[in-house]
Amino acid sequence: PLYYPGIYTTSVEMNDTTIHLELVCDENHINSVRLINLDEAVTTMYPLLTPALEDLELQLSLDVPPEELQLTEGSTYTQTILVEAIAQTLAKAEIPQ
Repeated sequence: PLYYPGIYTTSVEMNDTTIHLELVCDENHINSVRLINLDEAVTTMYPLLTPALEDLELQLSLDVPPEELQLTEGSTYTQTILVEAIAQTLAKAEIPQ
């Protein structure tokens, strides 16, 4: 197994805003990644946030490791922040090898 199954969260600062990322995994797969308690003002200020995460989540669901995720042109800044948050969250779930 790669991960301790469960739900893990991380908070990330984006300028003056805090976003909360939730990652759900089983022993060998990342099952979902989503933003929780997302304020409407945040989605207005960062309209690419949700689509950027959805693209990353799709890749993760296909078992692409976080360090190999392909960033979407036009969303690289947002996705870079999200990939760092995913990596921080996943570190909480990883079983030491």
